[in-house]
Amino acid sequence: GYPAFSQLFKNTSFDNTSTTTESSEFEAVAAIENNPSTDAAAENEARTQTVFGTILQALCCTMFADGSASYVEREKIHLLMERLKSPFSSGEVGQQMQDFCIRAKSNGFDTVLNETCLERNQLRISRKQRNAVRKCLNIVAEADGTVEESESDVCRRLFASIEK
Repeated sequence: GYPAFSQLFKNTSFDNTSTTTESSEFEAVAAIENNPSTDAAAENEARTQTVFGTILQALCCTMFADGSASYVEREKIHLLMERLKSPFSSGEVGQQMQDFCIRAKSNGFDTVLNETCLERNQLRISRKQRNAVRKCLNIVAEADGTVEESESDVCRRLFASIEK
């Protein structure tokens, strides 16, 4: 499992309009619990990168589902990744979103979506964490004020990958 990730969504609210958080929310993900060894730290860092990378890819799938990445959707992803205490800097999030769009255009959106769903299948996260990821996906889908059918379809596919 992901020991540090297990605390990620504890006491987290994802309301689409609020930008303030309580101090008890969003505990540090990178903390190693009861294992200060360098190998454990490196392993935990790799897991954290994988988990957040996969979450970011899922958010990008939702953003790009209608064929474009609006400014509002991109900003909402930046905010969500910050609120989730992602290990990625704002610049890294922006670069990963740009890389995602390039891959989706060159390899085909469906290919990238399928890869993301496979990655999501491999994550072991609790029901509470799955619900939080679902909320994040919905927030991105609703960010520009309109949820297109293509966005709903992508969310359904990502939700199904979470439940497996």
